[in-house]
Amino acid sequence: MELAAYQPQKEWWWVVECSDYLRKQHPGTPRYAVIPISRLNQYRNIQCRVRYSTEAAANAAAIAAESGRESLLAWHIVWWPSSYRNEHPEKPRFEAVPENNIRDFWSLGAKTVWSGMSQPDAAREAARRSSLPEPWCVVPNEDARTNSQEPFTVKSYDGLSHSEKDNVRATCDSERAAWQAIPKLLEDDRQRSAAYEQQRREWAKTERRNESLRQAFRIAVMVGLIVVTVWLVVTFIRWFWVHPLF
Repeated sequence: MELAAYQPQKEWWWVVECSDYLRKQHPGTPRYAVIPISRLNQYRNIQCRVRYSTEAAANAAAIAAESGRESLLAWHIVWWPSSYRNEHPEKPRFEAVPENNIRDFWSLGAKTVWSGMSQPDAAREAARRSSLPEPWCVVPNEDARTNSQEPFTVKSYDGLSHSEKDNVRATCDSERAAWQAIPKLLEDDRQRSAAYEQQRREWAKTERRNESLRQAFRIAVMVGLIVVTVWLVVTFIRWFWVHPLF
């Protein structure tokens, strides 16, 4: 399954609150400004408040906040696990919730998948994600009690931790398809392990052969050195025998 369409857009515009220190250093700086997410690292002494999907919406919110007509309340997109949705069929997979109530949703099992959004953007993105097929992923089983017998397990993509997302072995359109993918992964791993073991044996055999050649070369060099040394000694003695000093 292709996860690219499952991700929100990459370009956002943040409404940020400029600190009193920054506004004193740069007179005329408004309390609320709009900065594209790609340039956030260029600024200091600002506090990110809410992100918007369009620059026009961000500018309108900044102007409204400056005049006191906008509170700049951030919204979260939360994901409800299948266990909760089974008990509450009316719940969508994703829901937009205000940040000031987020702990109440966390206590019920919801997980934040995106935060800091405006209410319209959060509602639109939650509805968009809920309309997409739920991705199910095969990941290594981290449960020490069962991973020796069951090296893989299946989880919803949105329920994965960051480390689990880095180790996804397969992504499928359904939970059943994900479980059915595990035998092939196990066979692939077995073949890969067997190929690696065969290659390791070949490496060891080649290394033993090279070591034998090196050993033979060392012996040949030692024999050669002995022969040369004996020849030099004999030549030296014969020269002195033919040309005595006294």
